[in-house]
Amino acid sequence: MRSDNLLRPIFEVRIATILSIVAAPAAVGFPFKIEKQERTKWCWVACAVSIARKFDPTFSRKQCEVVEKVLGLNDCCKDSACNETGSVDDALREVGHYGSTASPPIEADILQLDLSSGKPVAFLTNDTSVVDHFVVVHFYDPVNGSIVGKDPADGTSFYPQYDSFRNNCKSSHRSV
Repeated sequence: MRSDNLLRPIFEVRIATILSIVAAPAAVGFPFKIEKQERTKWCWVACAVSIARKFDPTFSRKQCEVVEKVLGLNDCCKDSACNETGSVDDALREVGHYGSTASPPIEADILQLDLSSGKPVAFLTNDTSVVDHFVVVHFYDPVNGSIVGKDPADGTSFYPQYDSFRNNCKSSHRSV
């Protein structure tokens, strides 16, 4: 047996080790526009409509139209009496983009996979200022563990570490 064949497995292992060290995981994400919730309790539908518009910029249904369909109400587009909480899962189903729900929220590797596929993820937070509040995450950096999300309450972005954010959430809601 030739000596270069004996060294080949050792050489391949060392090259693979070097490549794994050099090739740090890349940040994943995309621009995302959150629609502000039209009523104080409509974060759930604002997230779903925003996700639908991410996949289809021509999506034209209004939050109030989705609320009417999901909750079985009428006149929500002109009556503030429809200011009701609802299920982001039901709203995502209604707009055609429900994937799955996880409680506790998904691990970072699943978030990274979804975002690298262009799929935003909605989260139900443990926000103490409101009963329940949904937000959308659209960027993750695995090197430092940071995320970027959008809040439909005011349209602003937030930038926490994923682990601490995840620990302050009740569930995650994946889109398709």
